[in-house]
Amino acid sequence: MKILLVSAFFHPHTGGAEMYAQELLSSIESSHPDVIIDVLTHNTNKSQNFETFQRFEITRVPALAIIPDQFYLSHPISLIKTLFRLAKNDYDVVITQTRFFEPTWWVWLFARIIKAKSVFIGHGTGFVSHESKLVRVISRFIDKTISAWSVKRYDKVIVISSQTQQFFEKTLKVTNTTLIPGGINTQLFTGSSERENTRPLVISYIGRLIEAKGLFLLYDAVKNLLKDKSLTRDIKLNIAGSGPIYNELRSRIAKDNLQNSIKMHGHITYESVPALLKNTHIFINPSFNEGLPRNVLEASASGCIVIATDVGSTRDIIDSFGILIKPHSVEAIMNAIKKVDNDFDRFQSQGKNLKQYVVDTFDWNSISEKVYILISNQ
Repeated sequence: MKILLVSAFFHPHTGGAEMYAQELLSSIESSHPDVIIDVLTHNTNKSQNFETFQRFEITRVPALAIIPDQFYLSHPISLIKTLFRLAKNDYDVVITQTRFFEPTWWVWLFARIIKAKSVFIGHGTGFVSHESKLVRVISRFIDKTISAWSVKRYDKVIVISSQTQQFFEKTLKVTNTTLIPGGINTQLFTGSSERENTRPLVISYIGRLIEAKGLFLLYDAVKNLLKDKSLTRDIKLNIAGSGPIYNELRSRIAKDNLQNSIKMHGHITYESVPALLKNTHIFINPSFNEGLPRNVLEASASGCIVIATDVGSTRDIIDSFGILIKPHSVEAIMNAIKKVDNDFDRFQSQGKNLKQYVVDTFDWNSISEKVYILISNQ
């Protein structure tokens, strides 16, 4: 089987949806050696136009940054020339994902022209969250018109969570969906008994550094807790990732003289994530909007105590064994940290139960096979 993945972002760009596609298709390739996978993506990092990465043959086309690091449009002439070349490869399946990106609008048509099956994978559980009201209005309009119209034209529509499925069916009126949850390679993430009674209390966030992730609220919550000294132990905060608010966070840390308590790691390789999580007591995801958050899955698989906003499909992961809080609230973050501090042993035990639940429910070995069967069937 020959598969073409068309993704707005891919390696070396990092993000939850990109890692989802990379790991899903890598798992399918590992289980089915006859599968060949090519990738067409935007050239967002000044990378090579052609690259072999793992077993993927990647083609990158020039793109215009409409919203840097978030939304790009392909150079039309380069895209058309590239599609003409790729059309000769006799693909059986063409896949794209994330409805508010440009490939959603035309991949289904390209697949029909080359007589391949079209597959769309939906991640989000709501409209785009952005600090600009104009961006929010435009993206909502696109979502409910051209994106919804386009998604209905795919042969198969996979959604990665129950909340995503509900949003597609009730809001976008896309009803031909199949729910197959997203996953991770749980074997990469191991818990550590060494962190159980260590001091200080280590809190971490790993992910993109954009305003919609709620990181300024997390910063303020930790700053307030350090100031009022209401906890029974000291706390340390790790923030790992890159993005447009990186410099602003660094400036606030320096201004408040909190360099000894809050560490900015910058971009870290995916291979470094398990080590950071292994030494984390509490993982906090204060995001305003999510699909099925990958960082929450990874922290859960590591046995961390997880505090996360009740947005998107986060509840599908940590409802029974984590702490769900309301978004946009510094106080909610502070109260959740205090709760863990006051009853650490109980929440540490819940973290172990959460780890087992994620291993049983969200491992790629079983999930990728379900996707393979779906896209293989006529």
